[in-house]
Amino acid sequence: MKKAVIIGGGEIGRKGTEYETQKIDKEIVALANKQSPNFLFLGFANVNHIESYFRVIKRNYRNLGCISKTILKKELDNRELILERFNNADIIYIGGGNTLELMKILKQYNMISLLEEAYNDGKVICGLSAGAIAICKYGLSDARKYKEFKLTRVRGIGLVDLLVCPHYNLDGREEELERIMKRTKDVQGVGLKNLQALKIIDGNISIISDSNDDKVKFIN
Repeated sequence: MKKAVIIGGGEIGRKGTEYETQKIDKEIVALANKQSPNFLFLGFANVNHIESYFRVIKRNYRNLGCISKTILKKELDNRELILERFNNADIIYIGGGNTLELMKILKQYNMISLLEEAYNDGKVICGLSAGAIAICKYGLSDARKYKEFKLTRVRGIGLVDLLVCPHYNLDGREEELERIMKRTKDVQGVGLKNLQALKIIDGNISIISDSNDDKVKFIN
């Protein structure tokens, strides 16, 4: 069974913020169908702050019964450790940040094939914002900066055959998704607001919402 969760955004409970994604996190853990799932956090979209990001994620998922590990920047050359972490994981969570930096590191350190293998083996693959883009065929990223607001279509790994626009509730993103979908003919587009996620099980899509808004925008 192939299992993925793509999350549009939301606060994870870092200092000074609320923990907004708890309902989504609970759904992710339930998909592992284990008493104490092994959880692997990939924070390469925010590579210089993996440890602080991981502390918050570890706390959240420990409270949901998980045993959590990560891969630090200084460990990226340790192939044996990377393989061990991937092999032991029941859940792999790709964090948010800079999509271009994330994809660069996944390619450079040969982790794309590991994610594909994990997905095909039935591990739960999930991602928030940049992490959601990485899981999909394409995503709309704000990693490149322009004088006027503009999103860039970025190619992800393609585990899920969608183009995703995270943070769809923010200004300008609806128009950008419509603009880019005019030249994207091979996949369906989806706008995911903060606190919204898609659960994809063997290609079947359902919506998880941690707010009162459970309407998700799909564009052909």
